[in-house]
Amino acid sequence: MFQFTVQLKKLILFLLVIAFLYSCAANSKFSVSPYPQNITLSEDFTIEGKFKIKINKNLESGYFNIKKEKTSIVAKFGKNYLLPEREFSLQQDSTILLSELVQIKGLNIQEEILKKEINISFLIEALLGRKEINQAYSWVIDYPEGVKVVDGFKVPSKILISYNNLSFELILKKIKRI
Repeated sequence: MFQFTVQLKKLILFLLVIAFLYSCAANSKFSVSPYPQNITLSEDFTIEGKFKIKINKNLESGYFNIKKEKTSIVAKFGKNYLLPEREFSLQQDSTILLSELVQIKGLNIQEEILKKEINISFLIEALLGRKEINQAYSWVIDYPEGVKVVDGFKVPSKILISYNNLSFELILKKIKRI
């Protein structure tokens, strides 16, 4: 009889621990909408991810963070989290030179491709998966993995923007509304 009560106490303790751990677990079905949502350029959001820029055989990779509030955009690009990052404060309708984003070692900054400007609205629309801008501004946009659900939003997880011998690959990791 004594051994039975010890086993019963162990079982009750085990069930209490399981119930406690289950109640502490995040219940994702309440935190994310069950239906994937679209996000538009008129909304405020943040996007985080990784990038690769390839010019000829030269390659630079790193991470990016883009925060859009109203018409103001703050874009941060970094090589890794230990090195300083470059931060750009821009307006939605402004442009940025590719040479400001890229600093590949051994690459002559005078290359014609680096003098090419990229429109910020165009870049963000490409991140959000707008296929209708597929060849705007001489840039070719491709979504090699199609549209997927990232953090509850329908966006492409991988975006490839190219122009002549330049390829700019963006991989989305997180997206959220502000």
